[in-house]
Amino acid sequence: MDIITIVLLLLLQAAGVIYLHSKPAEEETNLFLKLIGYSILGSFSFGINQIKLPVGFAVFLLFFKPSMNTKVKKQAALQGLAIFLLSISIPFLQKTIYEWPRKVQLENKNFYSMNLSEEWERIREELDAPSGNYSSVDYFDTVIDKEGNLVKFELSLTEQQNEGFVHYLIELDGDKDWRIKRYRVSDWMMTPESQEAGDFLRHLDDFSPGVLDDQSIKYYWIKSDARMTAYAIRDQKKYVLTEDGKEEIENEQLPVDGVYIEVCGSTGGADEHGNIFDCSLNEHYLYNVTFRGLDVNEGNILELARKHPEVDQWFSEHLGEAIGLERNGTYILRQDGKETKVTEQEYIRVLKETPFVTIDQHENYWTAVVENPYGDAPHTIEVRIDSNTGEVIDFTYQ
Repeated sequence: MDIITIVLLLLLQAAGVIYLHSKPAEEETNLFLKLIGYSILGSFSFGINQIKLPVGFAVFLLFFKPSMNTKVKKQAALQGLAIFLLSISIPFLQKTIYEWPRKVQLENKNFYSMNLSEEWERIREELDAPSGNYSSVDYFDTVIDKEGNLVKFELSLTEQQNEGFVHYLIELDGDKDWRIKRYRVSDWMMTPESQEAGDFLRHLDDFSPGVLDDQSIKYYWIKSDARMTAYAIRDQKKYVLTEDGKEEIENEQLPVDGVYIEVCGSTGGADEHGNIFDCSLNEHYLYNVTFRGLDVNEGNILELARKHPEVDQWFSEHLGEAIGLERNGTYILRQDGKETKVTEQEYIRVLKETPFVTIDQHENYWTAVVENPYGDAPHTIEVRIDSNTGEVIDFTYQ
């Protein structure tokens, strides 16, 4: 309970004792003090596992048998019991009223044209939330159709207030309203990786039809846990999300630090709850990105070498179907324009073991010597890569 409620209950209890003392009664020494004692006894409780029991009133019934002013003393104990019942029911009522789901009118249902940071501030004003408090995003989960209309929306936030923390869950309720659920907790840990709500929502406003532009997609599922993280996923389309659109992140730029938002695109439909179940398109969008600088190492030398178009052409002519194929159950290896039939085991061995790669590190550059006896001549290429920039210095055929 807050301090104001406690003071009001004490005043109510005192007023009740004064009223009882003013009623006609038998003459008795220190009756006023005794009534105070009976009232306090009646309101006394004992808690077990967060359950409060009216122990004081039970003690009065079992052990106190007043011979004088029996009725008024029993009334004082009952008044104390009433104060106890109020003390446990008022917080429950306050909590129920505070946590009762609220509705706030939705001014714009289009994800592309709405301003989510302004929507969040408007919701806080409608709920009379204190201004100036720090709030962070727990997760964001929404589905939109290809025109950007909201099909499903969930936004979970935590706000720090003087009395603790408040959790909010904002959901789409039909076509015209937000439904907001909130509850208080005394303890919560906001990590440094958590993102401030206003900043996260402002970056969501950077999504536009020019960013999510795949014409085959009917629904987009956009989700994020809104955490700053080290990102190094290579087998994934990834972009920096900017006010002007998107900029692709190349694998050689990894790892980076940033907040990433996952986008799943579906060519199918959505169920009655707005959920989609297939991902024909999967992309990651990052903001507040910090590029750590290119790390040239043995693991990415070949990838850096293939950024040069002529080097990449050589690799294309000495890998995969350029050196072998399966045709109607027959396995064929290609070498200098000739096709040779081989066994399945030989075919698999060659594809697994070639090309032969030797990588060496020097003072200011790396060398990669790549050899494949299959495909067309030249069968060997040597590439030099700058240790600092990752760029191809030169290359020679052998």
